[in-house]
Amino acid sequence: FKPFLGLMSGAVQVKYRGKSNEIKTTLEVWEYGKKTQTLGELGESIRDKDGKEGKEEQYSFDGEAIFSVKGSQGEDPNKTHYEITVALTDKNGSTSSQLDWVVDAKQVASSPIELAEELNLQEGERAAVWGMQATDEQVIKTVDFTPESLKNAKWALLVFMSAGSEETPAP
Repeated sequence: FKPFLGLMSGAVQVKYRGKSNEIKTTLEVWEYGKKTQTLGELGESIRDKDGKEGKEEQYSFDGEAIFSVKGSQGEDPNKTHYEITVALTDKNGSTSSQLDWVVDAKQVASSPIELAEELNLQEGERAAVWGMQATDEQVIKTVDFTPESLKNAKWALLVFMSAGSEETPAP
């Protein structure tokens, strides 16, 4: 997908089975390890369900979440405009949403933040699954989703996913 969506793109495989009929994707802006803004929350209804006689219905999703961030300089040379696309796809089809993020600085370097290993979310959990960091300086440090590491990111866009009612853990 990178040849089509650009270098600042990524995807994660999403498998879920549980009581919730919705998968949520939340996009947050973090600066130096602290959340400063929620850009948006997107919900996707899960269509696959099975319910056996006398048992609670279970919903299941087996697909991918795909993310793309495209940056550009707008009319103001001291700001950076980002167009963020989030898509969820499975055997039943796909859905996508687009959000805008404007940063009050001319950003000169960026890099993706990706999962280092497979992540299995449980009902009610939320976790960062993809992101990007950017800076207006000539040096950029490699970061991951740990709070200590995110302190090194001047700006970070973090994508969280969840199903069911969420607890609110750190990234």
